[in-house]
Amino acid sequence: MNEQVRRIIDTAKNESFRMWHDHIGTEHLLLAIAVDNDSVAAKALTENGASFDQLARQADQTLARGKVQGHAERPQTPRAHEVIKIAAREAARYGKSYIEIEHVALALLKQEGSAARELLTKLGVDIDKVIEIVERDAAKR
Repeated sequence: MNEQVRRIIDTAKNESFRMWHDHIGTEHLLLAIAVDNDSVAAKALTENGASFDQLARQADQTLARGKVQGHAERPQTPRAHEVIKIAAREAARYGKSYIEIEHVALALLKQEGSAARELLTKLGVDIDKVIEIVERDAAKR
């Protein structure tokens, strides 16, 4: 696991702590991507109505607050784990031997039925447009 993926997972874990959840899910991965203002994925999300603040507010309104306080270990949900596996395939598709934030974003955005997509849909985000922006950038690298 490279540094970018570790940073995304650590930030997702912090979001899980903030929400008192007992897991790291796709919603937490989405928030972790959105908070990284330097990434193309975060910029594409923000430009399409899903800044970190907007996503965090929507997550707080949509998802039930958990019951786990403190910094206990939180496992990834099967969907979140699958996102990381798919991100590795996205990286390979673009000729990379390591996973970048954009690869995680693409894997996450393409996962139908996830909590992350639910949040984006509730905000009225054109997910296909965000995917197009991120894919265009990934192809240039």
